[in-house]
Amino acid sequence: MNAVEIEEAISELAIADFEPVEFPFQFLAAFGNNEVTLKRLRKVGSGGTNFSDLPGAVLQRNHIHLAVCEPGRVCETLDALKTSPKNASNKVKLVLTTDGDTLEAEYLATGELLSCSVSELAERFGFFLPFAGTAAPRSWWSRAARPFWAKWGWRSARAMNDLAKKLAKSLDLVPEGIDDQAKGAECIKRILSILNQIAGNLANLRRLYGTGHGKDGKHRGLQPRHARLAVASAVAFVDFVTETYRDRHVKAKPTSTDR
Repeated sequence: MNAVEIEEAISELAIADFEPVEFPFQFLAAFGNNEVTLKRLRKVGSGGTNFSDLPGAVLQRNHIHLAVCEPGRVCETLDALKTSPKNASNKVKLVLTTDGDTLEAEYLATGELLSCSVSELAERFGFFLPFAGTAAPRSWWSRAARPFWAKWGWRSARAMNDLAKKLAKSLDLVPEGIDDQAKGAECIKRILSILNQIAGNLANLRRLYGTGHGKDGKHRGLQPRHARLAVASAVAFVDFVTETYRDRHVKAKPTSTDR
């Protein structure tokens, strides 16, 4: 799922009727967990992947430990989640609890805390971007660029930065495509130059700080604010490239009334 799809799913969850038993699984589904994964998370012990030691809670290894609590016991439940010995052995990054009204969540590595009402979840979407995965910006960008490969007869570039440059050049989104006599030409050129560096730098960040590539147990990733910046940059690039293509190619097609 991309950032837009996740935000839409979170927005729907925020306005839906609160279902205490189902909320943990609805929350995880909003971030792209499929039915098979959720079915296994419903089981504790043999055959299941829910490793929580707290009654009614759900612990997804390498990701999150969350629980629904009784009204007014949000702080108490969050403390119980934070101090669970299962967090360390299962590499939990985020703990979250709600009573259906108030929601609190905290990143264990940084202590960054969110406290809001469930109805405000969509407005606080940015807090959860790191939870979406450090590889997400690169994968979103790749999916956005893929349609151009077939349309223009490209072969998949090995390096994301090479593909970004090729795409930008095809859409004339390069400094060289700006007339020196144009108003604000230098400013536009600098902005385009920075825009075209996003893809390569995201790939480098993923290689250095992503959870893959054989990282050892002492590896520490980026902090949430850095992850949000990376995601926002990827979304800005994808949106700009997509809208440019639509403006120059889709809108430019003659309609039946023009023929």
